[in-house]
Amino acid sequence: AETQRELQLCEGAFRAAHARCRSFAEGISFYGGEETEKMMLDRHFQPVVESFLTFCWRKVPVEFLQLTIYQGQYTLAMLVGGAVAFSEPEMSLRVALFDLTNSAMVECLDSLNRITCQVMDFAKASALATRVVELYDVMQAFLALSASSSGKARLADASQQLSPQASSREEFLPMIEQSQVVQTGCCVSKVRELQSGEQVPVGTSAGIEFREVDIYTPDGLRLLLPKVSLQLGRGQSCLIMGPSGIGKSSLLRVLGLLWPCFRTPGQAGEKAYFSRPSALNVFFLAQRPYLFDGTLREQIAYPVWDKSLLEELDDENLQRLFLEAHLHEVWEARKGELDAPGISWADVLSLGEQQRLQFCRLFWHAEWHARRGDQSQGFFAVLDESTASMDTASEMKVYQTLRKKRLGFLSVAHRPTVIQYHTKVMDFQFNLKRELVCRVKDAREMSEETASLLTKHLPSSPRSAAA
Repeated sequence: AETQRELQLCEGAFRAAHARCRSFAEGISFYGGEETEKMMLDRHFQPVVESFLTFCWRKVPVEFLQLTIYQGQYTLAMLVGGAVAFSEPEMSLRVALFDLTNSAMVECLDSLNRITCQVMDFAKASALATRVVELYDVMQAFLALSASSSGKARLADASQQLSPQASSREEFLPMIEQSQVVQTGCCVSKVRELQSGEQVPVGTSAGIEFREVDIYTPDGLRLLLPKVSLQLGRGQSCLIMGPSGIGKSSLLRVLGLLWPCFRTPGQAGEKAYFSRPSALNVFFLAQRPYLFDGTLREQIAYPVWDKSLLEELDDENLQRLFLEAHLHEVWEARKGELDAPGISWADVLSLGEQQRLQFCRLFWHAEWHARRGDQSQGFFAVLDESTASMDTASEMKVYQTLRKKRLGFLSVAHRPTVIQYHTKVMDFQFNLKRELVCRVKDAREMSEETASLLTKHLPSSPRSAAA
């Protein structure tokens, strides 16, 4: 079983490396890194070969036993039956004893052959069960974490779901507070104690609000952004700026409910609060757009919340959306292929064009929401460096369209030219003690500070020198 588990792990690592190589094949070719990639793939493939050979050698005795029993069960049964039968002097009893012994031996050897056949299946199941139990441990931790953040009622419900016999809060508490080994049902799991505070329940509101929340990694072990506070109402916008690698995109993942939101440990975390509109009122645009195998019209209508998103997307609306996203050249070149199947748009369009195409998605879904969506809550776009591959003119055009449509949006970007399209800026910087601090400023104030930094070291113009 251990050999089978090792083989599965090596195969999984090799498949992941091979998939990564396929995904970044163009960049690898630009770098001329074919030989390096081959070396790395060989390094992942060699353990697969070694594990497979080890597995083969270890299963040789089992397969030899299977082959011997399968091919020789009738011969062995006859030999044993004859040896037993010839001990009986009377001929009539000898024949009956031979038939009885021979039949019994055939059945026994057939059962033994079935057992040896199941040994390999048991080894595979045992290897898979180990990985399933690891997944089960992680699921238990998050179930316990969710229950701890929702009070006694949800704690009791979770306890009932996990273990019918565990009906009291005390039987469920060790999973949350003491990090002990806990048996739920037929499985034994150990829940690791988190270094963060408990999880913040997600509220529903017309806008977006973070109040004194900590942004941790999903395992709750590493603090990325401390004490984040932000409030966005209808039509308001905020730009998130700061050094690369501090975790700005992690705030968007929390907003998208991909990551949990945690409190600060201790009494300081009691004020933490997080709320956002419902799912159809928040639209996310990633830095690397997702284009699937479908027509160009279907790309714009994705995701299809309602069939009207696709039915009402006629050529006139498509042309308007393309112009709003600064894709007039793509429209002129591809307007005859709007419903043509079999075109890989991820290969046809450049990365900048793909990013503008997903803004067409955003504009169309915002219009659909204005006609058919929940108007009691605002509609917000979340832009995770979704203009990073655009030229400055295209980037300014899509932001101008966002402002024209009066959409609320929260974006991560690095170019200072986009500050003017936001109402506020969340600026992350390190202080003198190398502590990460967050300041929310008015966009106009931030624009003036950035402009002074951009012109600080420029030489004076000839006119000003002459004056």
